[in-house]
Amino acid sequence: MYEVGIDISAEKPKLMTQDMVDGALRVVTMGCGVDGICPAVFVQTLEWSLDDPKGRIIDEVRRMRDEVQTRVDSLWKEVEDGC
Repeated sequence: MYEVGIDISAEKPKLMTQDMVDGALRVVTMGCGVDGICPAVFVQTLEWSLDDPKGRIIDEVRRMRDEVQTRVDSLWKEVEDGC
């Protein structure tokens, strides 16, 4: 992420809270459905079943990052268009 100007070195995964959901236009999970258990069952959720980047070579992680960016861009356009 740092390569594209985003520093997430101090960030850690966070549990989704009701306050987060209440303030969101859309909720997207990534890999949440892998084990068939998703904490976001209380709200309509988009599941982006993506591979876990942990332990992957950097080129694979870059492809995953770019896929997330493509999906975010598409979702943002939907939100802007009022869908």
